[in-house]
Amino acid sequence: MEPPVSQVSRDQSGFVLVEHMIAAGIIVVFALSALAALVHANRFATASRLQAIALAVAQQRVDETLTTPWNSSTGRPAVLATGSRTEVDLPLSNDSLASAAAGTLSAFSNLDVQVNATRTTQVTDVTTRQVRVSVGVTYSYRSRNYFVNLTTLRAIDSI
Repeated sequence: MEPPVSQVSRDQSGFVLVEHMIAAGIIVVFALSALAALVHANRFATASRLQAIALAVAQQRVDETLTTPWNSSTGRPAVLATGSRTEVDLPLSNDSLASAAAGTLSAFSNLDVQVNATRTTQVTDVTTRQVRVSVGVTYSYRSRNYFVNLTTLRAIDSI
């Protein structure tokens, strides 16, 4: 004997409700996992962007030391004077230091978090006609300290 029609549909509707609850739970777990992955990827992208900007800030100083004219008749330029120079509170979160020269500065260039850096330039004599320039940029982001360092040699332009 077959069960009444109303009994079959009530059993199936209960089973369908359980299926929907399990499916909704799986979708929620997937959505939360995807959101966590996107947040992590965004943090990594921000840290990478800050490192690229810090590298550009260091490269600016290296370029300045390599392109400043230096010959024996005019003497050593101020940018190549031996010693250490420190610049503080350079804004890395606003990459206008690098973007303005490249023409890529836009409304989306700024980060939400203010990150300032310190640039230290150390010039030492190798010989009377050659110097070593070391440029270091330090900054802190998300309670971690980062450091970028570039070193170059510069010789006098003429004999």
